[in-house]
Amino acid sequence: MPEKIMWMRRQRVLRRLLRKYRASTKIDKTLYHDFYVGAKGNMYKNKRVLMDSIFKAGFDDEAILYEFANVLTRVG
Repeated sequence: MPEKIMWMRRQRVLRRLLRKYRASTKIDKTLYHDFYVGAKGNMYKNKRVLMDSIFKAGFDDEAILYEFANVLTRVG
């Protein structure tokens, strides 16, 4: 598959996710813009990486993030 087509598909997936999160108020317009620009700059390889980045941006306390990482390692 041509590289440009793959790029366009990835961008559409990431932008669709960002729109969905902004509409459901999981992220505000400032975070939306930061992640949008990051997606455009090829900062996120796929949807999962973007979701992880959004999730980590929501946590200011490292202890909560550390606890969540421990739960994920126990579950999966």
